[in-house]
Amino acid sequence: MKYLVTDPCYLIDDEIHKGLWQRICGLEHHSFDWKLGEALGIKIKSASTGYGDWSNRLCGPSVLKGCSRFTADAGMVCVSELPKDKDMTPTIEAGCCAVFECNYSFDELRIEFDHTDPMWTRIRIYAPDGKPLAYAELSIVIPL
Repeated sequence: MKYLVTDPCYLIDDEIHKGLWQRICGLEHHSFDWKLGEALGIKIKSASTGYGDWSNRLCGPSVLKGCSRFTADAGMVCVSELPKDKDMTPTIEAGCCAVFECNYSFDELRIEFDHTDPMWTRIRIYAPDGKPLAYAELSIVIPL
């Protein structure tokens, strides 16, 4: 299965963007994830980016091309299933979404958002057996 690491805003079509944000603004992350996932028909896990806008690289053995750039410019970052009804190719090619692939379902993945440094969010994704699949660390943050 293919998964994305990106800002949740890149998953949403422009015409539903404003209405959806108005309905889910202020929700706790687990409620936000559920509402956004329900609206898009995918599973998603999100977190604040701490300081705000930034760009980063996702690296690891499951990342397509070894390392892949992604952007978080609405103050959030997420790991999600690849949307079924939206062509993400232009967004991926523009460096807004990083893609990783593995044989595990979304529910089997262990997704960690580390907020130890309030300026940045580290992302680590593990297989059920604890094997690292993908990561985005502080040392490779690329400010916008």
